[in-house]
Amino acid sequence: MIRLAVRCFIALAVVLPIGTSATASSHGVTAKHITLVAVGDSLPYGRADCGFCQTFVDLFRTAVSRHGHVLVTERNLSEHTGIDSGDLRRQMHSNRSLRRAVAGASVITVTIGHNDPPWNNDHDSCDGSGGYPHADYSKYGAGCVDAIASLFRSNLDSILKTIVTLRAGRATILRITNDYNDSIGDPVIPRSAYAVVKPFYDRDAAIARELARKYHGICIDTYHAFNGAKGDRDAGPLLAQDHTHPNAKGHELIARLLVRAGYRPLFP
Repeated sequence: MIRLAVRCFIALAVVLPIGTSATASSHGVTAKHITLVAVGDSLPYGRADCGFCQTFVDLFRTAVSRHGHVLVTERNLSEHTGIDSGDLRRQMHSNRSLRRAVAGASVITVTIGHNDPPWNNDHDSCDGSGGYPHADYSKYGAGCVDAIASLFRSNLDSILKTIVTLRAGRATILRITNDYNDSIGDPVIPRSAYAVVKPFYDRDAAIARELARKYHGICIDTYHAFNGAKGDRDAGPLLAQDHTHPNAKGHELIARLLVRAGYRPLFP
């Protein structure tokens, strides 16, 4: 198991209240109105996935507003489309509306990677269109892990580089959430597959940590918050009925992790 350190904040954050207050720093941001933009796949999407709960994006917006004493406009641009890291990479380069939103956002969350593993992807190099719920896990060996991880690294690096470029040196709260393992406990996935899929999540988490540091963001370790210190616990109590998307408790936990990571460089 790859242990995450320094830049990934884990489940200890659950004890902290959302929306703790503090005095805003005049050298961090002087605007009274800022924007939070969330980009990525459907994990932050909410709506029917979590019974129309407040998503972690909603909760973090409230926390930033209270902490910095500013009005925060939220734009949750996450997609319920099966988007993977390659799709988001292309959008970050070509979607003018998305690029404008990111350029104008003082707070940005990035959640991507859930649809990259071969059982969630119809275009991977391991089994092509094969996958959930009828995946052949015998095809997901070490070579497949390496190929998927390499592609994810390249895509996420490009995504974060584009974000930093669009922000043009302005102070930005940049948070990258890694992916939790929703395979454990899923009734259609055999227990024999658990050891097969785990390396994908371990590598994803390590890559997210490394690239968050590279681009002066912070990795939010939802993986170990949801799946335990060893990454082998069923995240079911934090998931919706589909055993994929966060439920209200899951969103609250991710929001607490975001609060635990703090508000720098925008606010102390």
